[in-house]
Amino acid sequence: MGSAASVITAIRPPLPGEPEQPPVETFVPVDLDGLLVDTVLDFNLFLPAGRGRLLFFRSPNLEFTVAHRNRLMDNNVRTVYIRAQERSRYNQYLEQHLPAVIANPTIAPRKKADLLYTVSTNVVRDCLGDPRSEAIVPRTRRVAESTIDFVLRSDRSVSQLATLMATDYYTYTHSINVSVFSVALAHKVGVSREDLAEFATGALLHDVGKSEIPLALITKSGPLSAEEMQVMQQHVRIGERLLNTHQRLSAFAMLAVKQHHEKLDGTGYPRGLDKDQLHLFGRISAIADCFDAMTTNRSYQKAMKPYDALLIMRNQLRGKYDQALLDEFIRLLKAPDAKARKQDAV
Repeated sequence: MGSAASVITAIRPPLPGEPEQPPVETFVPVDLDGLLVDTVLDFNLFLPAGRGRLLFFRSPNLEFTVAHRNRLMDNNVRTVYIRAQERSRYNQYLEQHLPAVIANPTIAPRKKADLLYTVSTNVVRDCLGDPRSEAIVPRTRRVAESTIDFVLRSDRSVSQLATLMATDYYTYTHSINVSVFSVALAHKVGVSREDLAEFATGALLHDVGKSEIPLALITKSGPLSAEEMQVMQQHVRIGERLLNTHQRLSAFAMLAVKQHHEKLDGTGYPRGLDKDQLHLFGRISAIADCFDAMTTNRSYQKAMKPYDALLIMRNQLRGKYDQALLDEFIRLLKAPDAKARKQDAV
């Protein structure tokens, strides 16, 4: 949450009316930049007081003002704490105010990237946990819009987000990574802002069908058998079915879901489309999906270095991916100051 992810157990001073010996509670840290001025907070705030103690600062349902923020900053407080049981309230608050966070010029880009990745993780994890929820499309679209706003602000945005990308593969982090790489590449080749919003939403949801694939299959330590591979490949059709029930995802958004495993030479799945049948969004999402999968630790193989993954995609897999787009992707990852995990060996 914010720039800190640790959880602490602390004894706080008793609130008015509480007994002299307060209970031991668990708290989680929140970066001060994750609290926007002139907003109402529906969770308690506590301040660090040293020696594992926290001081009560603010009650719920009160406005957080410039004066409050300045007071904290004047006292060198950059991290505040909330009760662990109120974490979901904070997550909802941060998700609601994410566009304002991205637009706030006083928040450092690195902090924005951290908060964006935090919200994205919560949203995609929720979507995979309940793919039939009516909230899926509006929530992912909000995250997609904020991702685009962040990526388009600076040439360094992708590298700032890539530093946060998990080294181990999880379906939800993979979905976020693919969306980030897809947005950056689509923008680089001239896709409009309006179309980017649809594409990014679909990219975030491209693997939602894996929510109905047995976890034991997704996390299997060895290669999949032919029968297991057939089951795994069903996640594309499952994703289409799940998302079509919402009837709120555009045809453009669905392209990332439908075509991220298709190949230019017709050897992909589930439809075996060839280069004349593949949309630009399908070609881009296929590159982003393959690259992130190869450069992330999987249950059956260690992460490749980005250089090695791109070399394989360019040579051994030549003809399966759009060469012009792949070249643009390589240039994107070689951008100045791109020293993140995904770029450091390119």
